[in-house]
Amino acid sequence: MIQPANHANNFDFIRFLAASFVIITHAYAIKGFPDGNDFSGQLIGELYPFSFFGVRIFFLISGYLILQSFERKKSNLDYMWKRFLRIIPGLFVLIMLMVFLYGPLFSSYSLKEYFSNPQTYQMLWSIVLYRINGYLPGVFAVDKNTELLGSLWTLPYEFSMYIGIMVLGFFKILHKRYFNLIIWIGLIGICVFYPTYFKEILGHSYIPFLRLSYWSIIEFSNFFVGGMLLYQFRDIIKYRFSIFLFIILLFSISIYFDNQFFVRVIIYSLLPYFIFYLGNLKGWLNRFGKYGDFSYGIYIYGFPVQQMLVFLTKHEMSVLELQILSFATVLPLAFLSWHLVEKQALKFKNKFANPVYDHAHYTQPIKTNKSS
Repeated sequence: MIQPANHANNFDFIRFLAASFVIITHAYAIKGFPDGNDFSGQLIGELYPFSFFGVRIFFLISGYLILQSFERKKSNLDYMWKRFLRIIPGLFVLIMLMVFLYGPLFSSYSLKEYFSNPQTYQMLWSIVLYRINGYLPGVFAVDKNTELLGSLWTLPYEFSMYIGIMVLGFFKILHKRYFNLIIWIGLIGICVFYPTYFKEILGHSYIPFLRLSYWSIIEFSNFFVGGMLLYQFRDIIKYRFSIFLFIILLFSISIYFDNQFFVRVIIYSLLPYFIFYLGNLKGWLNRFGKYGDFSYGIYIYGFPVQQMLVFLTKHEMSVLELQILSFATVLPLAFLSWHLVEKQALKFKNKFANPVYDHAHYTQPIKTNKSS
């Protein structure tokens, strides 16, 4: 994963935590409870389970790091190639395992019936991102919820943000930071007033061919652009404990008085500062990513693993037991995904870049001698 030029940060840990939040919430959904039943949902409001924050944190950090990547690109091809390598290889291996191993193991169909069923191969389209299909014939057929790729619905939005940055760069408006600030304020306004004024307009509207919800595009863009602005205004933004504490105080008061309007205002406008304050703290968590970046593996493998565990235990596990066993099962898979797939794919990241640059961390040019 791309890192800021200053490596002394906690972003590896925060991404790991964000992926873990998704695991925590999905345990409720897979057990048949509403997402809002988790601790975060009950404390803040049913619309804000742990997974809500986990996904938005991904978009927030991504906005910062992807803009940094775009600025360091050697060409648009170089930029998109790196984005392709970060998402598609890990996803490709997951889909292959799902179709040709997971499916045959858990389908109620015979092998002949399974592999002759056209639905089996529909999941392969998920590699295209904009055609995510999480069903396999006969897999967990006794369960009401047979969706196997429940987390992957956000990936086309993430990839669309990558394309969006390139489009803004093409029209020479990407680096107009005050223009972007105005756009961000507009996005905050739509997100804050969505339940009152925009839900009827945006709630069920999609871009037909891409199958992207207009509302999700706007909401995820709010956090992605927020991350971009933290990068663009990094010369003047100061991360102070007093401001961090003030945000916590405001948020606590809003929750205590159950003022959902101010909860939305704080989440959509102040969460970026809150997360990046934590991300820039110095300490032992700065070395959390020493052994790899497992957040993507946790994110993509979590849902099918949890579906499998619920099926194998015949729904007899509690939510807490499912959460614990999920982590124990997913972490080794995420470890293998990083070291055997994602990390290996990233070795080809400089295929369309000047080889004397170390684009793994976007530092200054390095010389091709033993000092490099």
